[in-house]
Amino acid sequence: MPGIPLVARETTHYTCYCSYSTVTDSMCRQDSATHLSAEEKIAAEESLSTYCKPVELYNILQRRAVRNPSFLQRCLQYKIQAKHKRRIQMAISVPATVNDESQVQNVFPLCVILARPVSNAAGAEAHSAVYQFRRACISTSFTGVDGINRAQAKFFLPEMDKLSAEIRAGSLVILFVSFAELARDHLDTSSFPLNLEGHCLLGRMPMELLHLLWEKSPNLSLGERAEMLSTVDLSPCFMKTSCLDKDRHISLQYPRSSVALATIQQLQVKIAAEEAGAGEKSAYDSFSYDDIPTTSLPRIIRLRTGNVVFNYRYYNNKLQRTEVTEDFTCPLCLVKCASFKGLRYHLCSSHDLFNFEFWVNEEYQAVNVSVRSDMWRSEIVANGVDPKQQTFFFCRALLQKRQFFHSHRAQPMALEQVLSDRDSEDEVDDDVADLEDRRMLDDFVDVTKDEKQMMHLWNSFVRKQRVLADGHIPWACEAFSKLHGDEFARAPALLWCWRLFMVKLWNHGLIDARGINNCNLILEQFQSQDNDSTRS
Repeated sequence: MPGIPLVARETTHYTCYCSYSTVTDSMCRQDSATHLSAEEKIAAEESLSTYCKPVELYNILQRRAVRNPSFLQRCLQYKIQAKHKRRIQMAISVPATVNDESQVQNVFPLCVILARPVSNAAGAEAHSAVYQFRRACISTSFTGVDGINRAQAKFFLPEMDKLSAEIRAGSLVILFVSFAELARDHLDTSSFPLNLEGHCLLGRMPMELLHLLWEKSPNLSLGERAEMLSTVDLSPCFMKTSCLDKDRHISLQYPRSSVALATIQQLQVKIAAEEAGAGEKSAYDSFSYDDIPTTSLPRIIRLRTGNVVFNYRYYNNKLQRTEVTEDFTCPLCLVKCASFKGLRYHLCSSHDLFNFEFWVNEEYQAVNVSVRSDMWRSEIVANGVDPKQQTFFFCRALLQKRQFFHSHRAQPMALEQVLSDRDSEDEVDDDVADLEDRRMLDDFVDVTKDEKQMMHLWNSFVRKQRVLADGHIPWACEAFSKLHGDEFARAPALLWCWRLFMVKLWNHGLIDARGINNCNLILEQFQSQDNDSTRS
């Protein structure tokens, strides 16, 4: 980051170029700033210093995350590993342009299998070879000349390093099995039948030859498609398939007679390979490497892949400083984003204090950075107060953008209430709670109006007085009788519901006979007072 010391940061991933540019549309054009006066240079440096404060914060966070990486970095780690482990997609087809259809039409249906030889399998003595496979592709016709690959067999291979180790160990081979005679008894040829036994035509293609060609092919290393034609010899053999769990086995026995070996049929196959996801290429990936020596090509490709140019605009976008990062690394927080698309998402979502403009062509992957003036707010510090001693709120600006509402009352809250230390999550609005309680009681259809009123009065009293334990019930009943005594005296039906409720409490052992007697004495006093007032 320009203007920030990178002592505590991973400087190996950065190449910094400090320059001034008067052309805002340029990618990395470097001009001198000698035309600026001394005052203008001071103002330009102050404008550049606006980048320093957030980067200082990220410096602190990065030092803290050395032993305990942040959540975002751990999430992106699998993307980085998946990017480095580039798998190869292999497509095998039988083109009609290079095969005589009249001679090789009887080979269909043709099964293409990517298999592993099994050395010590059961029954290996009775057969010449035993192979293990999980997936087989059926081809029922030639690949048309119209460019539509309907008869392709596609396989995903491991990345080149792992594939090289498996091929050197001899653990991969491509089998071509023509079971035209056996397919007559099997109407469904969309999948390779299990527990199949009979004569067929078999061809083998070692992966060593393909791997050697792929390693020497510059197209595959550049993310392009590598194609080749090969001849496969199909010879008669006896085949038997079996299935055990997820793994399938195919046992092959070759004839020993010279007459059978002489009936070999040749088939031309086309094999194409490309990196998985190679279709997602930008203009930067279409760079021409024609002028680069072959010996330096892998190193140049590795260096160009993750390089991103950052142009930091300042001084009213009249000047800029340029920095180049590797491995799609964010220059602000050092997060590796695995791709330029991931870097774009990261910058826009995690660093909203800046404006970002993304530019991609054959020469550069560039990001123009400028400070968002509407996001900055002045810091008001009282006299005699050290700003370093004040509490720093990382979210000074994000909370002010949004309107917060109370979790229970659903009323808008002021910013002071949001930032206060008082937790209002457990607050209960009595009016809202009474309304919700009445709505709940109205749903009961087999309860009288007086019973609903009685239940509502008790629920409201228990909630407001915080009657929580069984031992609270005796004094709660007496207090409830005193609170609603006048209402019970004027409504005999409501009073009867209250006395039935106390009987239920007595059945559950929550109140004794003395407590019920005390409540009845209280209610009788209210009844006598009501009678006296009526007579007078």
